[in-house]
Amino acid sequence: MAPESFFDTLGAFGVRNDHYLFDFGSFAIPVGLALLAAVKWPSWRVPALAIATGHWALHTVSHLVDTNHHQGQALGLFEGLGLLVTAALMALALWFAAAEESRAD
Repeated sequence: MAPESFFDTLGAFGVRNDHYLFDFGSFAIPVGLALLAAVKWPSWRVPALAIATGHWALHTVSHLVDTNHHQGQALGLFEGLGLLVTAALMALALWFAAAEESRAD
């Protein structure tokens, strides 16, 4: 149910492939859990944010390169720009976390 809903609303690029949808989820869920753990354990912040930022930046590139969303290229580009803003915010959070960690040392 969840992969179908995701594809129908946001992920409709090309032909639906449940295997790739599950692959993405199998990576995104642990990254999200690591970010949640980093809230509790400060030593996790920089590594978790670095991995999440790298993942989000690469995800952004794929969306800016392939804007062929089934509801139109404008929506595909809008999604890519939304991911770009999110990647920039994650990079900013990483920068602040790294600066805070270096001050603590």
